Amino acid sequence: MRFHVALCVALLAFPAFATNVTVGCAGGPPGDYPTIAAAIAALDLDGPHTITVSGTCSESVLLDQRERLTIQGPATVSGGAQPAFVIRNSGHILLQSLTTSGLRAAISIENRSSVTLIAVIAENATNGFAVDAFGGAAVNVNGPSGAPSIFRNSANGMRCENCVAFFSGFVTIENNTNVGLLIDSGRVETSGQQPAWTGGPAQGGPTIIRNNFNGVSVTSGGHFEMGRHNLIEDNTASGIILTSGTASLFGFSLPDGTPSSTTIQGNDRNAVSALFNSTFRAQGPTKFLNNGAAAVQFRAGVSLTHSSVVILSGATISGSVGPGISLDSTSNARLDGTTISGNSEEAVRLAHGSLLESIAGNNIPAPSVTCDGTSIVFGDLSGVAAFECAKDKKK
Repeated sequence: MRFHVALCVALLAFPAFATNVTVGCAGGPPGDYPTIAAAIAALDLDGPHTITVSGTCSESVLLDQRERLTIQGPATVSGGAQPAFVIRNSGHILLQSLTTSGLRAAISIENRSSVTLIAVIAENATNGFAVDAFGGAAVNVNGPSGAPSIFRNSANGMRCENCVAFFSGFVTIENNTNVGLLIDSGRVETSGQQPAWTGGPAQGGPTIIRNNFNGVSVTSGGHFEMGRHNLIEDNTASGIILTSGTASLFGFSLPDGTPSSTTIQGNDRNAVSALFNSTFRAQGPTKFLNNGAAAVQFRAGVSLTHSSVVILSGATISGSVGPGISLDSTSNARLDGTTISGNSEEAVRLAHGSLLESIAGNNIPAPSVTCDGTSIVFGDLSGVAAFECAKDKKK
């Protein structure tokens, strides 16, 4: 009995050996296994293991209670009516250089799993999400230059419901019929790209969100955060829409004056729409350019309603079809060092108990501000062209 106990203790003292295996699917060279599922079944749960896949695999791969597992291509994995990958109760999972598809989702990440996606294409989830992360999942997404991770051609690009996700560079979300990035009670952060400047090379890569219905939708207390250089453009409705959610954009200027910040442009309704107690903040040289279309209702550069708040510091709003900022239903704007000019209507429109606070250094030429008899404008108005308001008058 003592011998058996001693042997068990001795075995537990040694870690599992790493195993590298290959899978040869249709069109690829022969491998150790004909399917990814067969390779996984042959490996222990703990890893570290690496499965290198080639060809086109027609299977739905389940990873449950797996640790330290890498599945890498280049290869294509199609789940048909099911996700290509379902990952649950698993940690330190890496999917790399794979093209994935599935009807409900291309990749489903569940139950507190932690997953990294590098140079992964998730697409053609026509009834769901290219990437669906929920149940406390933690997801890191990135890609090298020339091989970004792409979520595309689906009903929705990615859902983060009660999850935490980080885009660390070179991520594109495009051509989805509904929402590019849906954050429902979750949190998504991007690090963006720092452009090259004298004394240093470019670092990282931008997050690009384009050609969806809404680019980013944040609901139910979710939070979206973008840092450095990113691009949200050409979405059918809003670049960012907040419904009881928050979003923050952070940018700066490099020592040579080059801006490293997000641009939101060419969206048919608004760059940003904030509804129902939402808060949007942009700090640094963020640009809101050429948003709004003549045939679209509620168009503006930035639109707020139902007690929402916008805080802009150093931003530019220009080329909007409609007002630069529209405030309604007791919503508030706080402007600091912000330029609002060249829009088809007034720079700021206030209605139904809304409030505009001008801090300092704003540049708002005529037509500057309009407001109804219930709204308030106050602060340092030295950079704001003359306007008439029922409760405040600047001469």
